[in-house]
Amino acid sequence: MIDEFAGEPVKEALADYRALYRRYADLKKEWKNLSENEQQLAQRLDLLKFQWKEIADARLEPGEDEALEAERRKFIHFERLYQSLSAAYDALSGEGKAMDWLGIALSQLENAAEIDPSWQRYQENFSSSYYGAWRISCTSCTTGWMKWNTIPSGSITWRAGSTKSTG
Repeated sequence: MIDEFAGEPVKEALADYRALYRRYADLKKEWKNLSENEQQLAQRLDLLKFQWKEIADARLEPGEDEALEAERRKFIHFERLYQSLSAAYDALSGEGKAMDWLGIALSQLENAAEIDPSWQRYQENFSSSYYGAWRISCTSCTTGWMKWNTIPSGSITWRAGSTKSTG
């Protein structure tokens, strides 16, 4: 009421004041939003710096995560793998003596190839298979590559977990 009584100059000043106050409120709100965004960006930057340092400190090699995951699978399935290789060894070198019988077969194929050269390629294929089976039987019997304590406990899980989620 008093503003109306004061006349036109006061009305204009009041309108200017209200416009400036709205502009002030808008700028204050924008400043608050920018301050909050700046704080969020600073927190995000700190997190990214921390993650970068963790990755750098891990000294990862290209392809290491796949190798570690393969190693982890071996350890997870160690007992099953050991049982499978033991059974393969028993089948090849145990009571059935499959390697002995395969050796006899190889010797006879070598004799046949000496008599008839057309058997040479069969003898060579069989020889390759024989020596592959022989390597399996030797690896299975020594199982030297399957030493459980060669790596400190938990290091595979930790390293694999640091490069890839192990679920």
